[in-house]
Amino acid sequence: MNKTPFLSFLLLCLFMPAFVWSEESQSFAYLLENYLANDRSLKEIELQYEQALLSYKKTQVQNSLSISLSSGTSVLSIDEDGAGLSLAPSLSLGLPEFQNTKAEVKFPMTVPLKENASPSIQDAGLSLSMDIISSAKKNRALVIKKAEESLRDASQKKEARTLAVKKEFLQSLKSIYTLQSNLLTQEDNALTKEVDLSLLKMQGFAESSAKYRLAYLSWQSVLRDYEEAKRSFEKEVLDFARKCNVEKLDLFIDLPREELVDISEFPKTSFSAIKTSIQNYENNSLAEKAKSPFNLALNAGYGFSLSEIQASRTVKNTLSSGLTFKKDGLSASLGMQNNLEKIENPRFTFSLAYSFLEQALSTIAVSEDEVQEKILMQAIENAELTYNSTVQDKQKQKDDLLWQLQKNKDQEALYADLAEDMKTWYDKGIISTSEYKQALTNYTKASTQVRISEIDGIIYNIDIALLFY
Repeated sequence: MNKTPFLSFLLLCLFMPAFVWSEESQSFAYLLENYLANDRSLKEIELQYEQALLSYKKTQVQNSLSISLSSGTSVLSIDEDGAGLSLAPSLSLGLPEFQNTKAEVKFPMTVPLKENASPSIQDAGLSLSMDIISSAKKNRALVIKKAEESLRDASQKKEARTLAVKKEFLQSLKSIYTLQSNLLTQEDNALTKEVDLSLLKMQGFAESSAKYRLAYLSWQSVLRDYEEAKRSFEKEVLDFARKCNVEKLDLFIDLPREELVDISEFPKTSFSAIKTSIQNYENNSLAEKAKSPFNLALNAGYGFSLSEIQASRTVKNTLSSGLTFKKDGLSASLGMQNNLEKIENPRFTFSLAYSFLEQALSTIAVSEDEVQEKILMQAIENAELTYNSTVQDKQKQKDDLLWQLQKNKDQEALYADLAEDMKTWYDKGIISTSEYKQALTNYTKASTQVRISEIDGIIYNIDIALLFY
């Protein structure tokens, strides 16, 4: 025969003043949903996630194809010879994915607004530049990777906060059940003192006797403790109900049944400290690889000019190209410019510079990079040590929680049997009402301890999950 439902019904009737009831339908999920909705930190983190998403999209745009079209500055001039209109349209194109290539087309021209005048073009042309050897491509990949990681971290932060709020919810519920257990203890003490008073009366002690009066004062003291416990309990319940957006709270909601997870089932590399340290090491390695030993860039251009004065047309075509080189403190450039109308007369330029300061800083930077790599490797080792100790601690905690839960369930069953027997004896008039109420109180305390153990198990699972965010 299952005695728990019957005993629960008796407890509802007997201890109704000690609890706050609700006429509306409540469930664990319903209360938790309302509790989450009232968490301001969670709302703030959700906004931070939206901000991270926009930042990620911004990074993608900044590192993709860019096109810029400009009309330039248009000038309308009027003098004694008439009017003229100057235009300077241009088009620029950026391809960071293709060796950081940049191209620009310019077409400045002047259009005379008078008879027998021809338009002229000055310094129109096409310019092209690109990196042959540089760190631009790898730096771009690193920037995008960090943006992706920031977005992922923001998403995980939102999930972690949801779990943390659920943990707060459970801790508040556990606090209520703990206060309830204390309240029942105080009620049990009061019942014991009441039984003591009844026994003294049965033994013939007068109410004016010293022994009876001492027992009575002891009973009153216990009643005061009970009232204080009741006030604390009711305040905690009302505060919790307000956070759950309900006027009253049903303490007999069904708790979710969860098996305790095994921390060893989670991937070691997903452990938060290890994951973060490895991520930092990988990003540092990518940053180091992005540092090219030297930079070599190419640029080229074509220029075109056209003018016509007094039926005399002048055309000028120009080609130009150049190479730039830079390593540590050394920089050099080589250029060539050639007028196609006089192709046999090219013009060459050359420059060379050396900075002792940059060379010294470059040497120091190499040493800094070596030390930084050692620091990051040490961080990974420390994270693995933390993981190993955490696994041991959590496995021991799991064993303790399982032992405590089983112990509390065994006690609940014993007190359930005792309460059932006490009811039989009470119906037969063998025991008093106070003694029967004590049996029910003890059963309720045992049931409350089972609920507390179940909550501890859910909190344990949350703590394990949070270790891997």
